[in-house]
Amino acid sequence: RTAGVVGAAIVYDVTQPKTLQRVLDQKLALEASNPAVPVVLLANKSEGRNLSATDQGQLDVMTRENGFQAWFPTSAKTGQNVQMAFSFLAVRMLEHEDVMVQENGLQSGVELCACS
Repeated sequence: RTAGVVGAAIVYDVTQPKTLQRVLDQKLALEASNPAVPVVLLANKSEGRNLSATDQGQLDVMTRENGFQAWFPTSAKTGQNVQMAFSFLAVRMLEHEDVMVQENGLQSGVELCACS
């Protein structure tokens, strides 16, 4: 189901800590068929909430130790940091593809279009 994925955003709900526990399972399942794919972690429902320094530190460690590219406090409700997170992910996906093209002599499969 995850074959051919070139990037991913894994979301958890900051108001439901148990959802964070499932994040690593999802990341491992993704990496099983897509090693080294860029993945970001989205801490959703962050609107109007300031994550504690402890929570932020734990997310920093989890991100670093588990190969996430970054984490972002987001809100689907307000759009907080959503564009930033996906722009960051898009850049990482393009960088990853460039490396794959150079290492494997593959032809680029991503085309960018400035549509008007």
